[in-house]
Amino acid sequence: MAIVGVTVSETGEAIQRLAVTTKVAIGEVVKRGDTTYPQKLDHFVFLRKGAKSLEWEPDTELIGKFGKDCRQVWIILLTDEIENVFRTEYAWWSKTEKKCWGDGRQATRRTQEHPDGAAWTPCGDTCPDLDRGDSKPSGDLFFVLAENPRLGSVCRLHTSSYRSIRQIYSALEQIRTVTGGRLAGIRCCLVVRPEKGVYYDQKKKQKVSTTIYALNLELS
Repeated sequence: MAIVGVTVSETGEAIQRLAVTTKVAIGEVVKRGDTTYPQKLDHFVFLRKGAKSLEWEPDTELIGKFGKDCRQVWIILLTDEIENVFRTEYAWWSKTEKKCWGDGRQATRRTQEHPDGAAWTPCGDTCPDLDRGDSKPSGDLFFVLAENPRLGSVCRLHTSSYRSIRQIYSALEQIRTVTGGRLAGIRCCLVVRPEKGVYYDQKKKQKVSTTIYALNLELS
């Protein structure tokens, strides 16, 4: 018997909450002394949860299989709904919880008065937290590695890059258009490649170009 709110929704649709056993990323957390900071990479890293520490650590098996400089990997998508394949939002994370999240128009924020969250504005371009860098775009892609499938669990890739989020979402929309709405079971290539970017240099008081590494999904 299904349990409403646990295994099925109010409308009877199955609720899938697969365990995330592998993380794929193009960045890593570097520890130097007592401080840690994020470092961007030009290739994928594969992480697994340590059996004792429960912290994410390099997955030596997958790194050995795909290589230390892997820039493309074949994946399999698991559902037809883009919102379940690639979850996107604006989000503000503290060390212990997600403090605020929204869609660019409306947000939900945890406060002392409302620890479970309450309606909050502004959200998006007019939000001072986004301008300050506390809130960021958030995209989480869920999939199975085509060359190392593990049914019953899922891989996750997280990105806060505007360009990567736009490109992945656009690719999923295009794939659905070509396949008539189908995403589940589709085998496509997750890639990272260098692209030209522009940012405003506060010291030079002008825009300067730089190289960024962006994500994309491709289906040949």
